[in-house]
Amino acid sequence: MRARGVGTTAKTVGNKQQLAIAGIRRQEKACPGAFLRPHGLPREDQMDLASMTDLSTPWCVHVVATLRIAHHIAAGVKRVDDLAAASGAHADSLHRVLRHLVSKGVFEELAPGRFELNEPARSLLDPSARWLDLEGIGGRMAYAWGSLLKAVRTGCARLSRDLRPSFLGGSAGSSRYRGRLRRVDGSGRALHP
Repeated sequence: MRARGVGTTAKTVGNKQQLAIAGIRRQEKACPGAFLRPHGLPREDQMDLASMTDLSTPWCVHVVATLRIAHHIAAGVKRVDDLAAASGAHADSLHRVLRHLVSKGVFEELAPGRFELNEPARSLLDPSARWLDLEGIGGRMAYAWGSLLKAVRTGCARLSRDLRPSFLGGSAGSSRYRGRLRRVDGSGRALHP
């Protein structure tokens, strides 16, 4: 039996927001100007922007992919304390990440602290999902997005100095590393002299 309110799908969450907005509209019609919109509830014209700028969910997916949580659950490890031990994670922090993903429709929490795979979570078992691993090339690509603002402001696409040595697996002073960056750019000139 599922715990009440646990395992909510993304569609149900969207329906709850729509119902809340409909309730606000009814109250605003009944008492014009007397009803204040609750803090944190986006207006209808902001809902798409709010979902598009949610960084919590993709980073949580990257974290559980890196920790191979879906693989541990598939192997029979279901309780959050056991998942944390198997993955080398902090149990309370992992529990919060998993509960967030449950609220977005990834994983199910059948009982408090006991998780199961659902269809979206099973996709993390596919070998092609390894690009989500933050300790691999997917992580290096994800961290590179942090330099987008500087690139847009300056017109110069440069990796953060912190990422340069690890981005392609070489050291910053290595000619092999600089050669790889030249090939990525395609121009033949060094991206990071």
